[in-house]
Amino acid sequence: MTSKIFKSAILAASAAALASGIALAADTPKKGIKTFDIHYLYHPVGYSEVPGVGKITVLESTGQLETFKGDSVKFTGALQQKCQMVSIESGGKSWTDGACISTDGDGDHLFTTFDSRNLDAAQPKLNCGSYVVTGGTGKFKGMSATGAYSCAMAEAPKGEPAGSFAMNISHVENWQMN
Repeated sequence: MTSKIFKSAILAASAAALASGIALAADTPKKGIKTFDIHYLYHPVGYSEVPGVGKITVLESTGQLETFKGDSVKFTGALQQKCQMVSIESGGKSWTDGACISTDGDGDHLFTTFDSRNLDAAQPKLNCGSYVVTGGTGKFKGMSATGAYSCAMAEAPKGEPAGSFAMNISHVENWQMN
């Protein structure tokens, strides 16, 4: 896979991390900033190419929240992420678009979209992409958020299918309950 696909995958993972499963306790504020890391494993599930013109790679990733800091926000159980994205290379440019569903230990979900084209100029270290939490269920109902993320390649476990790779995605998110 090319480094463009890796960067795109990272962006997708970051977006998924946005949906980090925030559960608000009675004494928790209704908005805040949080930072968290998610380790993702990516598997290619489709590929198409017009030689010399463009490539499309469809990827699926899974991840789990690794570290978390911010605003007395709590989540229940291990936060699991499942994302699907498309990585595109064409006209000398590359980008990734996708969406993630985050599930906490209670089975509550968050839905997040992400892309690698809309970077936050105010946070140059978060240079992989941005995301939007568009809603959730259970304790996440009424939640919205925006965030940005950075990406770092990691070693994929042995025995993974050809083309698989891993990434660590660090997120910074502004969230609120509506």
